[in-house]
Amino acid sequence: MIGNIMKKLLCAAGILAVCNTAAAADPRALVTDVIGTTTPEIFAFDEIDAGTTIVLGASSEVRLTFYPTCEDVAVRGGEIAIFDTHMTIEGDGELLEYIEGNCPSAVKLTESDIINAAVISRAMNVRIDPEISLRPVVGVGGANAGAFHTIIVTGSRGMRVAMPIVGRKGVWPADAEPLKNGKKYGIAIIGDTVKPRVAKVIANSDAPELLVLRY
Repeated sequence: MIGNIMKKLLCAAGILAVCNTAAAADPRALVTDVIGTTTPEIFAFDEIDAGTTIVLGASSEVRLTFYPTCEDVAVRGGEIAIFDTHMTIEGDGELLEYIEGNCPSAVKLTESDIINAAVISRAMNVRIDPEISLRPVVGVGGANAGAFHTIIVTGSRGMRVAMPIVGRKGVWPADAEPLKNGKKYGIAIIGDTVKPRVAKVIANSDAPELLVLRY
């Protein structure tokens, strides 16, 4: 099984130059976890452009989702090369896990106050109101992700929940009530030295658990 998956992910060395297509305007992959060192240095919820090669330390592990195909992979060691239409695992890279059809939702945040938020949204396809799971895990991307410390979800009656950001990620508290299916909510990231960034979302029981906040 793993052998078939590797064949699916890898281009033969002899045609590697043909596989290397031009970079697209949108990022091609999302990093969701990093253990150990990489070159260039990457972090959870970084988005990777086509034309990028990530070199992993011998025991380092990276998990990422390739947007065009929604393939989710975990790799140890070797190199991961990101192209426009596919990705490859090269060198001594070991494929630890492979999941098909596992794309997160994503929303682009605006720089605004929490109450009067203009909405700019983007999922894998453009939507007016991106969807959020009823008990979401929320990742924060962007160069200044470390400046934010809290994710706030608000409803028509005020704040529903506050999630601390740990490792660029907030997890819905175990003791908090889930969001109501079909209801609209506001979501914001807060930091002491940066302006809040906000968007609006709709709760959907069928939405992916992971929501990625971009800015």
